[in-house]
Amino acid sequence: MDTDYKFVKNNLLAACIEKQQAMLQVAQQAMRDMQESALEGRSNEEMTDAFTAQCQNELTMYAKRVHEANGVLTILERAKGVKSVNAVGFGSLVITDQQNFFVTASIGEFKMDDRNFFIISAQTPIFKEMEGKTAGETFEFRGRKYKIKEVI
Repeated sequence: MDTDYKFVKNNLLAACIEKQQAMLQVAQQAMRDMQESALEGRSNEEMTDAFTAQCQNELTMYAKRVHEANGVLTILERAKGVKSVNAVGFGSLVITDQQNFFVTASIGEFKMDDRNFFIISAQTPIFKEMEGKTAGETFEFRGRKYKIKEVI
């Protein structure tokens, strides 16, 4: 039975967006919780420089997570509008004899429907090796040869 990789690609993109939205919501909620806890029930004596610095560090960390999640979401949303081409490029789902890659944003390994996909950005070294190649072509990365079966 042939796999409908266009369907897989659409589902994979939707799942990646959903995961990033959840990460964004968690980070935003953590920021709100941190802000509330820093302000509630604290007397002026408790608002020491050390406590204030700790709160600021945590807020900065959560703000960074929010910023990163928003950036990844923006990239994933851009992938929705990519036109189908036969060559590997941004937005391509690349099925090889070794691994499966989805070129959008660097998210890492993602499991869906009992298959592993590596969600990579167009800035990664492995993408540079496969960029522009089509089904049937090969590329090598870190001494390992990959044969491209399909580009969607």
